[in-house]
Amino acid sequence: LTEVLRVPWRDARTRAEFVAHLASAGEDGTLRQRLRAPEAVGLIRAKTGTLDDVVALSGYVLSPAQGRTLVFSVMINGCSGRTAEARALVDDIALALARHVRAGR
Repeated sequence: LTEVLRVPWRDARTRAEFVAHLASAGEDGTLRQRLRAPEAVGLIRAKTGTLDDVVALSGYVLSPAQGRTLVFSVMINGCSGRTAEARALVDDIALALARHVRAGR
């Protein structure tokens, strides 16, 4: 999935439009109430996904530094009865990636 997300990112003709259609952490869409930590708000653009026993989050951690934007995809399968825990874990992973990008590592 990350390879699929890399294609529009690498194409300057599609990048901005594609990213604009993804929810923005802590600001809009399905991420309005999620990832509200300062290091994530507006910097994580992603698509959420929830099916029976599955929680997913895939997208980008944007960086102003050239070549530092991360493409990520986290999927948890078999989380029946623990969807909230799985979603919290996915959010923790995304926040860790955002902290990594902000730290410039």
